Amino acid sequence: QAIRQFTLKHPHPQMTSSAKHDTITTMTKYKHVILALLIIYWAPLAIGSPDPLLQRAQKLFAPLPAQMPSATGNSPAKITLGRALFFETALSINHSQSCNSCHDLTGPSTGVDNQTTSLGALGKPGRRNSPRVWNAGLHIAQFWDGRSADLVAQAKLPILNPLEMALPDEATF
Repeated sequence: QAIRQFTLKHPHPQMTSSAKHDTITTMTKYKHVILALLIIYWAPLAIGSPDPLLQRAQKLFAPLPAQMPSATGNSPAKITLGRALFFETALSINHSQSCNSCHDLTGPSTGVDNQTTSLGALGKPGRRNSPRVWNAGLHIAQFWDGRSADLVAQAKLPILNPLEMALPDEATF
């Protein structure tokens, strides 16, 4: 009834009387659904019980930890080595490409090359575009398809991939 009264007192200036009737009918028809959704959403807050969706969101969107979970045992020397390896072109078959070639940390692109698919050391396009590497230690899995559980398992795969850095085998490292 309140919806009907409001709509009649405050009509849209260009609304025909038929449109007014349709609007009132639609609002009246769905008022029970809207009310039910509001109760479902607000009731836990009103009675003080924790909202499971809010709890889940707080777990997923919590502030970043002070240290990456995979960073235990890191030292300044290991961090320096990792940075040097990330920019090392000798890890590609023709010394033309580093990890930074596709996951550019030096420019404004925030760890990605913004290409549909990245070109590998031999000029061949990869199968997917390169994912961002910012905070990659917090990712649930590595690569778009999740084939590596962590950064340690991920690190050598692009080096050995014939479409990426193209080294023939681990002995070539």
